[in-house]
Amino acid sequence: MNYYRLFVLGGCCSMGTLQPLFEHDRAVSAYQAGEYAHARDYMKKVVACHPTDPTCLYDAGVVAYKNGDVDQADAYFCTVTQQPHVPEELLEKAHFNRAKVYEKRIEYQQAIEQYTRVLQINPDNGKAREEKERLEKLLEKKKQEEQKQEKKEKEQQSSDKDTKQNKQQQGDESANPQQTQDKRQEKSSQQKEGEQHADKQNAQQNGQQEPFNNEKKTKKQPDNAVDKQSEHTENPQQKMQNNKSIAQKRADEQKQQDASATGIPSPKKIDARLEEILAEHEQKDALLNKECIKATVKQNMAGRNDQNCW
Repeated sequence: MNYYRLFVLGGCCSMGTLQPLFEHDRAVSAYQAGEYAHARDYMKKVVACHPTDPTCLYDAGVVAYKNGDVDQADAYFCTVTQQPHVPEELLEKAHFNRAKVYEKRIEYQQAIEQYTRVLQINPDNGKAREEKERLEKLLEKKKQEEQKQEKKEKEQQSSDKDTKQNKQQQGDESANPQQTQDKRQEKSSQQKEGEQHADKQNAQQNGQQEPFNNEKKTKKQPDNAVDKQSEHTENPQQKMQNNKSIAQKRADEQKQQDASATGIPSPKKIDARLEEILAEHEQKDALLNKECIKATVKQNMAGRNDQNCW
């Protein structure tokens, strides 16, 4: 403490007796000789005679602190600050020593408050300012360490909880293997159902054109069957007409395929393709016409039952 020095003032013998003054002098001598226990005993007698004298109370607080009785010292210093008409110098030192008491108790926030009171009385007290700043840094460091420790404890508790749950789960699996297997199968089944549902949705999105294509296939099959039957029963003229009809149907189907693959085709493209198909079938029709003419001439020349008509 900076202000251990005793204040030997004449106010201690204001009650008209010299006994307190002698006791005070003896306390000063014992204090200076390092006999703090004797000094404490003498100061108790002085305070008993002058319980409201701020100087006697302050000196008693210094002696109590030197004897290690910080609670008693704080009580004396606190009484000094509560007395009326205390000199500012003595009040400043009482607050300073109270800050030292709080620091010894590791009550840093209270010590900072006492240093603040000192600076309010005397803003030029550099020692009080230094001590206040030092304790503020120390208090901030202590708070950070407490936060780290709290975080570490929470993490440890969480880890212990997870470990306990894992052990409990393992114990349950060991005790009820069939139940555990059933849960796993149920979970696997749910996953498969989810995957199948997702695949079904993807198939619906990607296969929107399939019903239209299937409809075309079903329509084409009867036409092919009719074509095969007509090859055996129809004469060449009917066959030529059927071929034209088939060519027209194929042209229509080609239009639909072009529309489904590339959108609505241009009229020029449709006409060009149609002309190409018609040209192909005109060639076929010309050949069929020749065959029909040959067959007619042959019949006229042959007559009935392979006999000549002339």
